[in-house]
Amino acid sequence: MYPAGELSELARRKAELRARIAANRLRCAALVERAVRPLAWIDRIQRQWRRISPYAKFIAVPLALLLRRRLRSGGAGFFTRLARLAPTLFGVARVYAASRRGG
Repeated sequence: MYPAGELSELARRKAELRARIAANRLRCAALVERAVRPLAWIDRIQRQWRRISPYAKFIAVPLALLLRRRLRSGGAGFFTRLARLAPTLFGVARVYAASRRGG
């Protein structure tokens, strides 16, 4: 069989190999988590979208177009545009809150 010195060397190399494998597993897990992060974000958006009332979805497209048009119009500053949009934004918030309550 093997002399004690060779067995000790094999045990040391085995421990080093196991440590390298463990480090590589951790690194791969971190890389996978980082790569999957956008998919998790998309999943959350999709779940939220399914929770929204169909009426709110029907209103969302024209409302988005209206908001885009209002934000692009005129040379007014950001806060002026925001103040002009406040009633629309409050209305959207009210519709969203009502859809969450189920009413």
